[in-house]
Amino acid sequence: MSTTPSRLVPGLLVALVAALLGAAGCVALMALTVHGYGLAYLTAGALTGLAVAALKPASRALPYLAGLFTLLAGPVVHLAGTSLGLVVAYARNGSELGFGEALDDLLAYGLLKVWPMTQGFWVLAALTTFVLVRLKVTEMRRTAVQPAS
Repeated sequence: MSTTPSRLVPGLLVALVAALLGAAGCVALMALTVHGYGLAYLTAGALTGLAVAALKPASRALPYLAGLFTLLAGPVVHLAGTSLGLVVAYARNGSELGFGEALDDLLAYGLLKVWPMTQGFWVLAALTTFVLVRLKVTEMRRTAVQPAS
């Protein structure tokens, strides 16, 4: 029997916060530029994975859940970032558009045009998170099984 704590709940909390912060970084990049999305998404996935791995988790469920958080944070934050981009674009042209209006317009008319461009990047980010956390969980479980010499 292993005496290593699974650290599932702290790992889930860190994964949620790190996924949202990483995705928020992508939103900031989307609002400022039109290039470099792929690297930003991979960085978000890697940072989420490294943040969770730093807890030295041993739960077998955590890699799947951390990857899922990264995958779900992507579309939510992408939608918010694109809406923010519309608000900024309108402001640069001297017009006024509220965030809620931009979000409504995007959901009603433009979401299907915008989402497929980044879908693959978020899947890759989620896989990056999964692999990093899985490697750490495997290492922690092996360490717990080996007798101290």
